Amino acid sequence: MEEGKLFDLYEKLYFHEVEAREKLSARMQIPLAISLAILGVIANIIKGLSFSVASVWCYVFWLVFGASVVLFVFALKHFVRSFYGHAYQFLPPANETERYRLDLIETYKGYEEGEVLSKKYFNQYIYNYYNECSSVNTAINDSRSEALHKCNTYLILCALPLAIAFLTFTFSGVDKNSVDKEYKVKITNSFKLPQNIQLDSSEKNEQRTAGVPEGNQEEVLTNGKRTTETSATTSSPPAKEGDKGGRRDPEAETTQTTKT
Repeated sequence: MEEGKLFDLYEKLYFHEVEAREKLSARMQIPLAISLAILGVIANIIKGLSFSVASVWCYVFWLVFGASVVLFVFALKHFVRSFYGHAYQFLPPANETERYRLDLIETYKGYEEGEVLSKKYFNQYIYNYYNECSSVNTAINDSRSEALHKCNTYLILCALPLAIAFLTFTFSGVDKNSVDKEYKVKITNSFKLPQNIQLDSSEKNEQRTAGVPEGNQEEVLTNGKRTTETSATTSSPPAKEGDKGGRRDPEAETTQTTKT
């Protein structure tokens, strides 16, 4: 192959690997989203686990759930390998490349074919960088692509036992939220209403305020208006011996009538 065509080939390979690097970074968004979703399901299951249930379904749950967690750990391991720890190589900065070209011109300006030689060695300089950088970048991209492929494989393998574990967790009683619970109510403070407080009606409240007994209340319709008559009888103390034969004096009894 001619030197010019070989130069073009390495140039294309170099830019191809740089573009492949960006494509790999874009491809990692899908397994990242899936990994976060799986991590959320695992966290939700662990949060709701009940260790008080012992049954066949409980052992099935622990078996498939443990397998899914192990597969998920392998998936995360390959995802990290594909995402981090790679050193790509690129062409030197433009100012450094230009400085090298001027140095070549200054070096070979005294030669008879100085311009041809400076161009030749400058092309050789670019050619070597294309060759070295494309080779290193190809190896890195291949390694990242393989790790990403393994990550996707383990994510797929993890999804099936995790789905079984989630169904078992939901319907077999492993979820502590589905277990019947006994709630204990403890009263830390209490109070007692006074016995003289009655919450029957507003009229009884008015009677208690006026100090009138409740039992002698009577409603009378006077001039089209409803009034309440309350009678209260007060008695004098029992007569002492010698006071009118020890009997109660009728005149000592007074009757009070209040109208409202």
